[in-house]
Parts: sequence; C-alpha cells; structure tokens
Amino acid sequence: MSQVIPFRNRGQLSGERARRQCEDGYHNWLLVDLGPHAAPGRTPSHWRCARCGLEREGATPGTPPAGRG
Repeated sequence: MSQVIPFRNRGQLSGERARRQCEDGYHNWLLVDLGPHAAPGRTPSHWRCARCGLEREGATPGTPPAGRG
C-alpha cells in the first residue's frame, strides 16, 4: 500500500503565508502613534507591522515620497 501524504490545515498555511509575506517586504502596517506634534491633516509618524512587529518612523511605509507618484 502506498504512503498517504498529510495535507496541512488552513491554520498552518495562513501562518506560513503571513511570515513569507513579511520576509518578502509585504508588511501589514498599522498606525501606532501620530507623534508628539500631531496636528489635523499631518502625516502619521509611527507604524508597526501587525504580523512581525517591525516598527517604522515617518510617512506611510511603502508609498513613494511626496511629488513622485
């Protein structure tokens, strides 16, 4: 009789996929803080990836600088 290959469940696949996305640079950025000088209409300044916990400062990560678009 042949060996049966077990399939991975959806939970295992989603965790691996999320980890792979962060490794490839596709983070899930969430706003953490507007910064000490927050004003209406101002660009948020502190971001954290919901999957891997990486933190970034400055404008929205993954967007080109202003004037280039």
